Amino acid sequence: MNQILFTEPQKGKNRGNKEPADIKKVTIFFVIVIIIFAVLLIGIGIYQLQQNNEQIKYAEAVPEINVSQEEDLAKISVTHNKTVSKLIYTINNGVEKTVSGNGTSTLNAEVELETGDNLLTIRAIDVTGKESTTTHNYKVETDLKIELAVIGNNIKITATDYKEKMQYITYKWNNEEEKRVDAEGENQDKIEIEETIPVGLNTLTINAVNNNNIVRTKEQEIKGVNKPVITAVQDGDSIVITVTDDEGIETIEHNLNNGLVSQTIPGQGLKEINYSQIMVEGDNYVTITVTSISGAKTVFYGLCKN
Repeated sequence: MNQILFTEPQKGKNRGNKEPADIKKVTIFFVIVIIIFAVLLIGIGIYQLQQNNEQIKYAEAVPEINVSQEEDLAKISVTHNKTVSKLIYTINNGVEKTVSGNGTSTLNAEVELETGDNLLTIRAIDVTGKESTTTHNYKVETDLKIELAVIGNNIKITATDYKEKMQYITYKWNNEEEKRVDAEGENQDKIEIEETIPVGLNTLTINAVNNNNIVRTKEQEIKGVNKPVITAVQDGDSIVITVTDDEGIETIEHNLNNGLVSQTIPGQGLKEINYSQIMVEGDNYVTITVTSISGAKTVFYGLCKN
């Protein structure tokens, strides 16, 4: 009798070796994941290191001081990555002077130097107490100086040289023609003039010359404003006064008949004020002086008969 024998294939036979291939793919996948993860960790680490370095630099930074000389002035500029609290300076180890900051990361100041040698020492301090120090030597050859003072809507120019004495000054507004003022006498140590400031923003250029022909130049921007305007009209037995000013009114000083009526009216920054004055019988002499908040002044004189 013939028998049909059936033999089951052994496990792992004739399957194309699939199991080892699957293990290889899984291994490669995990290796890639590990590499990506490692790259991410390295990137995060580098970023954090950079951030830490920036924070350290920010915390340890001190104010930067720059100084330049312009004739008898030392111009100081302080910059920083934090708010500058103040700067302190001395000349020739003299009395310390302080310039307070304005709540920003910069601070500028001008220091007037003395004739001769100047040892200028500057300290700049930020809001955290960090500070930097610098020292510079500057030499000023002459006593020749130019000073400006704004008086109302006028500018007062004073040029002095007490050692060599003055020869003359020239000055001009913007691009206008220069004007010249000579010293009165050979030993005049001061030249002083007063000029009306033109309305608007103007550049004033001054040259001062002493008897040794040494020239000092000063250039400054100055804003001129319109003077207050006063009108007064008679209305029956009253004087009606109107005062206007583009910048705003500081005070009105009102005077009738040399003190018979005298009062000061606060302007409170208003640009127009109207008021009236009851007249007395006969002549009424009115004097009105108006000062604007910018310091410009107008004086009005009037006579009304009642």
